[in-house]
Amino acid sequence: MSPRALPAATDRRAGVRGALLHTLPGRAIVIGLAIKLLVDAIGAASGGVSPFLAVVDTVATLAAAIGVGVFLFRLVVLAKRRLLWRVRRKLILSYIFIGFVPALLLVAFALLCGFLLFYHFSSYLVQSRLRALGDQARFIAQSTALEIQRAGGRDVGSIVARRQANAGEQFPGVSLAVVPVDRSCGEARESRTPAESRAATAGPWSHVDPPRAIPAWIDCRGFSGVLAYAHQRTADGGDVDTHLLVRGVGFPDSPRPAYAVVVDLLVNDSIRQQLHKETGVELKSVAAALSRDDPKAARPLTGRDGGDEREPIAPSAPGLLNSLPSVLEYRDWQTGAAGALTLTTALEIGELYDRISAAEGTTGRTLAQGLLLVLFVIGALTSEKDAQRVSVTLAQYLAFVNEK
Repeated sequence: MSPRALPAATDRRAGVRGALLHTLPGRAIVIGLAIKLLVDAIGAASGGVSPFLAVVDTVATLAAAIGVGVFLFRLVVLAKRRLLWRVRRKLILSYIFIGFVPALLLVAFALLCGFLLFYHFSSYLVQSRLRALGDQARFIAQSTALEIQRAGGRDVGSIVARRQANAGEQFPGVSLAVVPVDRSCGEARESRTPAESRAATAGPWSHVDPPRAIPAWIDCRGFSGVLAYAHQRTADGGDVDTHLLVRGVGFPDSPRPAYAVVVDLLVNDSIRQQLHKETGVELKSVAAALSRDDPKAARPLTGRDGGDEREPIAPSAPGLLNSLPSVLEYRDWQTGAAGALTLTTALEIGELYDRISAAEGTTGRTLAQGLLLVLFVIGALTSEKDAQRVSVTLAQYLAFVNEK
């Protein structure tokens, strides 16, 4: 037989059929089972099995059992060869699970902690800035109301126009309105002149209609907070464009005030740029979560058709930090109910870190940079230790291969 005929004999033993028909254990199993079936058939036909056939049946059972045992032994040996790892595989996997995976988990944990820290801090900065705008709007409204009171209610229109012009230098688009009220803020009563109850407005008021009354839920201490107003982008009303509005309300110092001053500060492009410059956070879009089932839920004000905030929203750049959602509470002007606004912000870690470190002064910023440098050194040393572990593992693997 030539050497080329050997692969053919090997192919005959391949597969389950080849193992049963072309190997001795397989033939023992097949012949043993065939004899048992034949003996059972003879016994069923003749009504009993003779002692000779019983001995033949026992021998066939032993042959089949021995064949099955041989196949199980070979299967165990094959499994040990195929499934058990060699030493070099154990070394590589041990490094992966002992060195690389923990280091990767530590890096992921540090990145996640840093992301959560900057995310919550940026949301706090935005809300803090909006609260500061509300306080400024309330201060403008209160000071205007006191100036009208000192003037005895005369020349209300010129006072409001002057106040609007002064505030417009810092807050473009600011609007003021003097709204007549009839409420008691104390036990004493005093007469009021008709001029004190005269309504007046100043500013563009291009976002919403000027208020004609002060809601009952606002007390004599005034109000400052975030409101929302919405425009219909399409004629069918399917697409709504929501914007932020900071409103302040101030009353004169009187037991029975006859008027209140309302100041609206728009969160427009200039305010968003100022917010980005001061905090490193860019406010991209606003959406109100409306509840149709609850009639008492907070709803935005209806925007005017000539609003200056009707420009389309630019698409966000790809990336997790460019589309961070955060929740902001706003108030319904009519009912005072609290609602939720979803703000989409873009976070710039470098600018935010510069704002934080710059607020500490030169000394604090130098110390922070020094601590950051120490952190980088520790990370480099850790990376060097990992590299040493890789080198040792590879050396052990090469030594093992040379021994083989």
